[in-house]
Amino acid sequence: MPPPLPILDPKPTSKAQDWSYEKIRQLKTEVITRPLAWKNPLALETCQRDQYQRGTCVGQSMAYAYDILYMMLTGDKPTDEDKKNYIINTIDQVGTVHDELYPKSSSAECFYQKSREIGKPPYPSGSEIKWAVRAWNDYGMNIETNWHTDKMGNKVWDKPRTTNDGGITPEEAAIFSAKHRSMGYAMIENETWDSVCQAIFEKGFVLACIPIYANFDSMLWKDGTFPDPDKDGIWSITGYHAMCVYGYDDDWLYVLHSWGNWCGRFGKFSRHYFDVSKNDWLEFWVILDDADVRIATGYYVPMIIYSNVTGTEIYVDDTMRGYAPLTLSIVHDQDYIVRAHAAGYIDQILPMNSDMMEVVFKLEPAPAMPWYIRLINCIVKSFGGK
Repeated sequence: MPPPLPILDPKPTSKAQDWSYEKIRQLKTEVITRPLAWKNPLALETCQRDQYQRGTCVGQSMAYAYDILYMMLTGDKPTDEDKKNYIINTIDQVGTVHDELYPKSSSAECFYQKSREIGKPPYPSGSEIKWAVRAWNDYGMNIETNWHTDKMGNKVWDKPRTTNDGGITPEEAAIFSAKHRSMGYAMIENETWDSVCQAIFEKGFVLACIPIYANFDSMLWKDGTFPDPDKDGIWSITGYHAMCVYGYDDDWLYVLHSWGNWCGRFGKFSRHYFDVSKNDWLEFWVILDDADVRIATGYYVPMIIYSNVTGTEIYVDDTMRGYAPLTLSIVHDQDYIVRAHAAGYIDQILPMNSDMMEVVFKLEPAPAMPWYIRLINCIVKSFGGK
């Protein structure tokens, strides 16, 4: 019997208004010319990951990224003994089914849980990269032995816990993670093929969110290559998936899968896939170093948006950016139009620029609709109207 299909994420809730990696690059004096093709060799040194029956791909992709960056910065690679001790489907003291990874492999559960704490998603499982990169920056990360990643979803460690096989307390985890925080993060704003490839070469990897199409089930037991979305006329989207992208050439972006042996770990998707899926949703993010952060903080101004109504949607220049309270990064001397929307309230629109430190929306309840208008609308809808 074939294994179950990997669990995918819902469509991301909104586009971030954050630091742009392209703009940071433009402010640098150094110009880096990328080769026509490149793969980060350290991707081969990472430990295979398997989310199995859970939608933890955001956490898994972040864990791959951390492991690559750790090796880039330290040169500390897993030993042959580390690789021999890799065990799949072991069970800890409290009954969590997880894989014993290399000793310094990071915890996907940590990234996943902390990203959900930040984003507070409206769906029961899954997360988004824009919350996970912030979690890495704000909280840091833990290693897998500190915080086990549940594959089955039956004994999830939503917080670290003390066990006799490696777990630690939330207080100990916070101390550990604070020593392993990122310097910063930025989105690849324009999402062109060249901008993504440039970022992969300059930073060693990028974090990606891409739509997954209905024909992806054909990948079972194959080499990890995504079929193009127009194969056999199939265009419907099944869900969304987060991955760590570690290489490129003229035709492909190379990714690390977190699907165990369901398909090959070292996968790829085509330039055609990239071009088609841009119409459906693409996100790419990079992790910044100190020099990048210094440039960004001189270019951007933080803006906090509040609302008197919980769950207010915030739109900047007609693009949904998240829910209030919301912190945005805006450019000096640039004007924006901000709209606040909440069900049952009148939309409010305010101008915004870098001279303002915060915007506070005070939404007024929408007037009640007369009963006869509601009746007419009900009759129209019953006959297929809108």
